[in-house]
Amino acid sequence: MSHLVILVGDPFEKGTVLSLQEDSVIIGRSSKEGIPSIAFDNAFISRKHAVLTEMESGYYIEDTGSRHGTFVNGSPLPSFERHELKHQDEISLSNGVVRLRYVQSVLEETLELPAIPLENNTFDGRGTLDSVKNEWIINGECIKLTPKEFACLQSLLLSEAGYVSKQQLIAEVWPERTEQQGALSVSSEELNAVIYRLRKKVAPILQIQNIRGKGYELV
Repeated sequence: MSHLVILVGDPFEKGTVLSLQEDSVIIGRSSKEGIPSIAFDNAFISRKHAVLTEMESGYYIEDTGSRHGTFVNGSPLPSFERHELKHQDEISLSNGVVRLRYVQSVLEETLELPAIPLENNTFDGRGTLDSVKNEWIINGECIKLTPKEFACLQSLLLSEAGYVSKQQLIAEVWPERTEQQGALSVSSEELNAVIYRLRKKVAPILQIQNIRGKGYELV
């Protein structure tokens, strides 16, 4: 039987073993539209991020057009193309927000996981984010962030549009409230408080600017 071992991924604890018992296993994020086979609590994970399909030789993984991508052993997968998984392959979703180990064996012994560095997401000229320690590393200095500050900075750094709308920022920093209540139930004061604290921590290297009528951008 094949398994997935959780390396990083809320709400699971590190080392959790998930047995693959279905022909098709959807990995994603829970929403009002439904709950995938394996659900993670993170706004950077797409609702249907990837799918595992059992074939004669084992399981294949396919990125289903996710926003932030699926990686196997550090290599990005083209969307909608199946990739055969090998024993001990590492699957990474959204630049390491979720990390899994694929195992083709009966788990009778303690797994020997290869020594791998903590998942660091590097942004040219804007430092590195450590999603395990909630740290921003810049110019050799490690700056501690709260989970909300980390999610806020990560959203701004990952933005392809150059800015992040207030609605998107709220959804990605407070996914537990927008998902459960079906509305943006976060006050402006709460958002402003996170932005204020984050501004103090990233200055003067980065500045967070308010774009009237749009949202926020990093400069």
